[in-house]
Amino acid sequence: MSKKTKSIYLDDLKQIGHIRIAEELLKEIDEIAASCNMSRSKLMRRTLEGMVHYMNDAQSFNKPNFFGQRPSLTVWLDEREQMHDMTEQVTNLHKQIVQAKTVEEKLNFITEQNLNVANMINLLHKNIST
Repeated sequence: MSKKTKSIYLDDLKQIGHIRIAEELLKEIDEIAASCNMSRSKLMRRTLEGMVHYMNDAQSFNKPNFFGQRPSLTVWLDEREQMHDMTEQVTNLHKQIVQAKTVEEKLNFITEQNLNVANMINLLHKNIST
């Protein structure tokens, strides 16, 4: 059983980028484009441009890309839980920063908070690249 596909172009003038795409995927792309207040063509071009930049960066740093080995479901769930825990830590540190009385205390909390945010970004990039 084959999926229904639709023929579309990647530009609004219907001159370049003729592709066939699954109708279900096209519907989701249309919803995302509408939520971003841009045309489907612009969203697809921007997405492809971002993907090319990402792939070039991954290659220059010898890092895995989108098409590398996928982690197991357990690893993915563990990393999602880690992200949730780090978000709570950042929120708690913000409360401590507000309540801190000395500049040194605030600086220590901000440093710890920045480290948590950096770890969250690294985990996010790791998840996106797999």
